[in-house]
Amino acid sequence: MALDASGKVIGVLAAHDGRDVLADDPHIAWILLRYFGLRRTVPMLLRGLVLEQELPKPKRRQTRVAHCAVAPTMRGTGVFRELFGDAQRTGMRGLAGEPDEREIVLDVLVSNTRAAALYRRLGFVEVARRRARSRCLPVDLESIRMRYDPRGGVRQIRLPD
Repeated sequence: MALDASGKVIGVLAAHDGRDVLADDPHIAWILLRYFGLRRTVPMLLRGLVLEQELPKPKRRQTRVAHCAVAPTMRGTGVFRELFGDAQRTGMRGLAGEPDEREIVLDVLVSNTRAAALYRRLGFVEVARRRARSRCLPVDLESIRMRYDPRGGVRQIRLPD
């Protein structure tokens, strides 16, 4: 999480390790059932299955960067680059030179060309699509899978105070 001088959140980044997702589905289903009941939960889970075809969970050897956002007024100022660099410095698996050389992946909406360009500058490259987009998925949710190529490197920058 990135904060400005007043403590306001201006950016977030999360990482999902493929070694730690086994219990996610039952846990999420349980939470949905508890809060929404069976009648409302079933359609949610079905939509989730369609979305999961488009955005598959990370494999055991992967870490997926997700839930990335930067406040609109702070975009283009290096906030995300700094968040990604911080994840690298503090040991996001696979970025800190772990011996198992985990693969770092992320998904970006086709329509989000600005974010895709940023990811390319950070060293991410597109991965060939394994199959066509699901017809059940709205076209505005079509995405591109990208993987981090450490040869591209990440330039470290300082944010202005």
